[in-house]
Amino acid sequence: MSGTAGSLTPGQVLHDTYRILRLVARGGMGEIYEAEHARLSAKHLALKVLHPLFMADRTTFVRFRMEAQIVSALGHPHIIEVADFNELEGGQPYMVMEWLDGEDLGQRLERVGSLAPTAVARMVRQSASALQRVHDQKIVHRDLKPGNVFLLDDPAGELHVKLLDFGISKIRAGQHRLAPEDQPALTQDRTILGTLHYMSPEQAAGAVGVIDHTTDVFSLGVIAYLCLSGKLPFDARSLPAYIVEVNKKTPTPVSELVPALRPDVDRVLSRALAKKPARRYQRAEVFAAELTEALSRRRAASPASPRASITAADPAAGRPGELSARKNPSADLKLSSDAVWSPPDDE
Repeated sequence: MSGTAGSLTPGQVLHDTYRILRLVARGGMGEIYEAEHARLSAKHLALKVLHPLFMADRTTFVRFRMEAQIVSALGHPHIIEVADFNELEGGQPYMVMEWLDGEDLGQRLERVGSLAPTAVARMVRQSASALQRVHDQKIVHRDLKPGNVFLLDDPAGELHVKLLDFGISKIRAGQHRLAPEDQPALTQDRTILGTLHYMSPEQAAGAVGVIDHTTDVFSLGVIAYLCLSGKLPFDARSLPAYIVEVNKKTPTPVSELVPALRPDVDRVLSRALAKKPARRYQRAEVFAAELTEALSRRRAASPASPRASITAADPAAGRPGELSARKNPSADLKLSSDAVWSPPDDE
């Protein structure tokens, strides 16, 4: 999109420091530019500018500023760095981030379909390490998806992850509290936030009050399933259909889709994708460690039935739902009412 006109023009210098090079992308809420430091021309940066249409939307404005504040304070090797936050002359806020060379996980999967188990294990470990840092700060990312998992170019060919886009993060407590004037904008916002196919049952239902760090574990489990099999565990085409699927369907065990994988992988993913938050892994790093161990094992010559193995697995782990048929998403609906998440009465 570098040839498309944006709010800023190539050559424009912001606050005597950031020289705009080109428009990289335009989304629903704003634009991202490649820029360079005016006095350190070898230092390339990314500028994220909020669209003028959202200037009057207090909620969006607050979330944009909150993202910059949160990410700048996290300081983790697998989370994108935010170096500055300021406003244009017209009042539009922008944040300055490190420039990343590479592609996001969604783009990678579009090219290759799926990843090798060793690559999936590495990606999940690095993502979980970043999430653990986020969760320890009482923050929930809430929009973990392939497009927000960036894979840096590496001369050695190894995956190096950077988590992106904390724009709809939920602050549960701790040092990142909102300013008093900003609290009404977010606490009164009941919008369902997230991305279809990666939302936990409670997130898809809009149960804002009960969303916690385990919703990120659920999303990372979906990503791991997709990377291993090339298929989504829940493939509905609309939010109402997705709510039914994510609550009532059990996905095809990934070991059936990828015969080289052992049923151990199914058991780990089953727990990550549990319907109820309390039945999921409570720490992202534990999920990553157990998945890495399971992926390191090869299938035995005469394995037990993968489906039976999942059924007999950890009884405390919720069962994720079944991958829907492409032509008829409701054709193979399998109820698992014992594991269906139910919102509290006050939600």
